[in-house]
Amino acid sequence: MLVELARQMADECPDAWLLSCSDPMAMTGWAVHEATGYERFAGLCHAVCDTHAYLADLVGRDEDEVSFLSAGLNHQSFVLRFEAGGRSLYPELDAVLEADPQLRRHVRAELYRTFGYFPTQSSEHAAEYVPWIMRHPDETARLGVPVEEYLRRVGKSLHLYEETRRALSAGHPLLIRWQHQEPAAAMILAMLTGEEKEIYVNVANRGLIGNLPEGCCVEVPAVVGAAGARPRAVGDLPVQLAALNRTFLNVVELTVRAALDGDRSHVYHAAMLDPNTAATLALPAIKALCDELIEAHGDLLPPGGPCLMESMPTEVRRERMLALLTEQEFARVAELAEAFGVSSVTVRADLDALEEQGKVRRVRGGAMAAGPAPHVEPSFELSLGTAAVEKSLIAKVAARLVTSGESVLMGGGHDHVLRGARAGGALGADRGDGVHQRVAYGAGAGARVAPHLGRGDRREPAPPAAFAGRSAGRQAA
Repeated sequence: MLVELARQMADECPDAWLLSCSDPMAMTGWAVHEATGYERFAGLCHAVCDTHAYLADLVGRDEDEVSFLSAGLNHQSFVLRFEAGGRSLYPELDAVLEADPQLRRHVRAELYRTFGYFPTQSSEHAAEYVPWIMRHPDETARLGVPVEEYLRRVGKSLHLYEETRRALSAGHPLLIRWQHQEPAAAMILAMLTGEEKEIYVNVANRGLIGNLPEGCCVEVPAVVGAAGARPRAVGDLPVQLAALNRTFLNVVELTVRAALDGDRSHVYHAAMLDPNTAATLALPAIKALCDELIEAHGDLLPPGGPCLMESMPTEVRRERMLALLTEQEFARVAELAEAFGVSSVTVRADLDALEEQGKVRRVRGGAMAAGPAPHVEPSFELSLGTAAVEKSLIAKVAARLVTSGESVLMGGGHDHVLRGARAGGALGADRGDGVHQRVAYGAGAGARVAPHLGRGDRREPAPPAAFAGRSAGRQAA
């Protein structure tokens, strides 16, 4: 849905920004950039700003007093700078954690002690991205991870949604429960007012984090104002953080490829390389789990998506797509998506690849088989010297068909006809018999012969209605 929306925005409103608060942000952002090239996309998550407020509170300072810098991937970013007055506040955080055993019993605190930088994601969520916790009941107990917490949260969210819907239907006002501003609202406000504000965004990595892959979707600070968002380059992450991010990016990239290429096998690959899943299940069990989930929830997947049918290798699908286009000359994107059981995004990627190979020609709404190159009319200069002898012979014969007192209109490409006619004596100057001839050039092929007045009447006849071209207006009498 986001990819299709970005495509439409690129056509209809290319200067607008697409702001997304939807998970999984690292995957949806990468897919949008990869499939559409639409750069004015920003994913927005409140985890970073919530963590900054949390850390400031832990060390007893106002958030405005503290200088923060966080970066990484959505749900796996880290606080790289935590300072006040040019001095690191991490020692103060260490003292707070040391004095409170309950605070130490959190996944975030465990990751901080291990990797040296505080993570921005909540403990329950952070545990899902690493292999060391969810698989081990003693660790979930030690770190206070309620394994079914997310299911309880979903249930509460559904209940809250129903309450809100009923309240709105009844005309009741809604109270604002949160005191801090959501990033999306803050970004829109900064764009509308021009009052610049630092907001953390998820955008394409265009040199923003040096030791993460170019083009992946990274979480970095940006200055937002009337001109939009200007992401800040962070440089290289500490090597241990970049390594941890890359284990997550393996899953992200494979998921993007499954969606854009329509390849079901990459669904299995993504699950198999997920650190938590890999630590819990063997390969056959992972594949079976994916199949069961697809069967159970297939009705929620996009029509023609990669998960609804067994995978066809990309090259095979493209060859069959080319054969179909060759057979019926033209096909629409929607027709190809239905025929091959893939999304329209996958079809467009296939057609782009085939067009780069010179095998198809993209047209509005679909594609055509490339076929032979269309005929190109040669230039006037080139055709002027072509078949000159033949043209002169034709001209001599044609000249005999012109009788006295007539006008001849010739196309712009018939210079040799004029030459031949003059050589035959049929056209040209006054021949002394009270008759003169008129030759005019136009754009059309062939000649038009029209009656002309004799010498005694010098009024000019009306020019032909269609009289244009390279030599239009040029006359000889």
